[in-house]
Amino acid sequence: MADTKNSTGNENAEMANAEPDAGRPATAAGMRRYLHWKASRKDAWWISKVIYRAGERFLMDDGLYMASALAFSLVLAIFPFIIFMTALTGFLGGPRLAGWITRALFDTLPDQVAQALEPEIWNVLIRDAGGGLLTFSLLVMLISVSGAVETVRGGLNRAYGLAETRSVFRTRIESIVFVILTTVALTVVAFVAVVAPVSYAALLSFVPDAVDLHPTFDLLRQVFLALILAALLFALHVLLPDYEKRHPPVWPGILATLALWWLSARAFSWYLASFADYARVYAGLAGIVAALIFFYLASAILLFAGALNRAVQEGRRERAAGS
Repeated sequence: MADTKNSTGNENAEMANAEPDAGRPATAAGMRRYLHWKASRKDAWWISKVIYRAGERFLMDDGLYMASALAFSLVLAIFPFIIFMTALTGFLGGPRLAGWITRALFDTLPDQVAQALEPEIWNVLIRDAGGGLLTFSLLVMLISVSGAVETVRGGLNRAYGLAETRSVFRTRIESIVFVILTTVALTVVAFVAVVAPVSYAALLSFVPDAVDLHPTFDLLRQVFLALILAALLFALHVLLPDYEKRHPPVWPGILATLALWWLSARAFSWYLASFADYARVYAGLAGIVAALIFFYLASAILLFAGALNRAVQEGRRERAAGS
């Protein structure tokens, strides 16, 4: 029993003394010390060390604060971006193409958040269906969405432990180009996704038994959307941070982001349906508040993924040096 007490006391002393980078701001200092202690234990699994170290890095680099800034930027950017995408796809391919891209974008959100935002998007589109909306929303979209991209860039730079050395004009132009290329890619994807159901309907007219493939077709649609998100995340992690040489492995963070986004969306939907009643406090702003909270969770996961990739790279280096 004495040995147990001594062991526990030693562990507590080690954890208390494990203050990483004492000069950094004391953001969740107690949790940081705990994570640092867990990541430093010699008897811990390699994967658990990576996760603990990623959590430590996330807190050390003020990931909670950066997630708040990113969530605010996303709320400002989501309306002009979706309005522009819907107006553009409607101009190029008609209402069916516009409807698909809108549903696909909202499919990534919890039902309650999508239900709060989607009617407002359609109200704007119905109120001004002319070319003026497309022109105006293009300008607003480039400013607001490129600002959100810049916030992502800053958050990922901190997550990867990098300092931004490029000029502000260069990074802003790169962000605008990134937004334009993403918009074009999503438009092409929407066109392909609209053509696919038409082709499936035509197949049914010739092969009626193909109706049994509908569940498979729906599964393929979900996989297709996941691949789009994975490609976008890959571009964010590879193109935005200011790497000196090669970028670290990014797929661990991308896979973790997809899994955690999926879990958080369902958990947040369950929370909103079971417990939350924002309308009592925020009245008509309840949907926006719920969206802001969800974007905060999504932003924190995105930045944690950068810290996870960095921890994986550091873990590989330590293993290589130890061998």
